[in-house]
Amino acid sequence: MTGTYQLAPQFLIEVRREGERLMAQLTGQPPFEIFPEAPLEFFWKVVDAQIRFTEEDGVVTGAVFSQDGRTVEIDKIG
Repeated sequence: MTGTYQLAPQFLIEVRREGERLMAQLTGQPPFEIFPEAPLEFFWKVVDAQIRFTEEDGVVTGAVFSQDGRTVEIDKIG
């Protein structure tokens, strides 16, 4: 799940581990912890947003990001 996901041409989500916590940082914003709902599904407590990581053959290849009633499929680029 850790890595870089491209939400828009100049808008990325960086996901990384900090100890036991999983942190997500959107371009231009500070990092915030994301909390698990299911093995591949997480949510932010600071905003009403969710991310569901997608796998292909057991490897995370992308995610589905949802916020404010909009859902966007995003690719893992790093």
